[in-house]
Amino acid sequence: MRDLYSDIGQKFPELCFDIVDYFSDHTKKSRSEERLKLHFYKDFADFMFDHMDKYHVRNNILQPNDFEKICNILCEKKILEKIIPATVTQIAGMGAFYSCWINRDSIANEKIRKGLTRKFNGLVYGFRYVYDNSKNKVLPLFVKLDDRDEPHIGTCFVTDLGIVTAKHCIERAKWIAIKGIGKSILEQPNVKIYTSTKYDLAMINYSFDFLNNFTIDNGKVLDEVMGLGYPQHSGFDNFLTATTGSIAAVEESYMYKHPLILTTVKLKGGNSGGPLINKEGDVVGVLTEEALSEGGDYDKFGYGIAIPISMEIIGSIIQENVILNIPFEDI
Repeated sequence: MRDLYSDIGQKFPELCFDIVDYFSDHTKKSRSEERLKLHFYKDFADFMFDHMDKYHVRNNILQPNDFEKICNILCEKKILEKIIPATVTQIAGMGAFYSCWINRDSIANEKIRKGLTRKFNGLVYGFRYVYDNSKNKVLPLFVKLDDRDEPHIGTCFVTDLGIVTAKHCIERAKWIAIKGIGKSILEQPNVKIYTSTKYDLAMINYSFDFLNNFTIDNGKVLDEVMGLGYPQHSGFDNFLTATTGSIAAVEESYMYKHPLILTTVKLKGGNSGGPLINKEGDVVGVLTEEALSEGGDYDKFGYGIAIPISMEIIGSIIQENVILNIPFEDI
């Protein structure tokens, strides 16, 4: 089967958004509507006519078959709806599509536009796209526990509120370092390491200015998910590793008094603190070994553990105001 992401998604990164945006705009008539007096009808030819400069670049011309495949996937995901007018046999084109999904007043907001582009691309192109889009947001976390040992490696990731990781990764550290973020940045007076008394979570309240931080959503049973992190495999310590599976359960833990996600994503030491991501590219949980450390046997069945995450939970970590005074280093 042809890989749409390799052939189309990388060549036209804004195509999915542009398709949904175009067929959401009911204020603009199509050429077919004028010609055949239809109530509403737009097709591939109309789309290409209105995006001539963007999708007619030398030999990189969008093909009707690829356009139709993407539209059909967006219909399957309930983002678009396909309409076949009674007069469709009179019309040369790919079919009719429309969507009322986007609030057009908010598209001018660049952050919303980027978020929708990421979401649509994830739904159409799958985890190949999500992985590539996550590389600069999932970072290796180096933790020095003892002067005689080499630093341990964990994982952290970037959200709009700060850098999130698992508390057990850093709470006994003599120093920590985040690859790609210098000590001089992290040692600014307003940057602090907050930890939770309830969850195996910690957050460094350093905010990035760019617009492609992870967004957060709720994970549901049977959702397809991907775990990203830096597991401690010999020779692969600095390789961002992806494993996929699904959510098997989201239940309150009697031991920890808060919900845990049971997932078929296979985890290993070093994944802790990394994100559990759905196909839209949203983080639904933080990977942890919390339950396993108390004698749990989930891993014997091939399960991994994550803590459900929300902006409210991240905000509550700061409100608790439990601060770890751990120095930062460069790596």
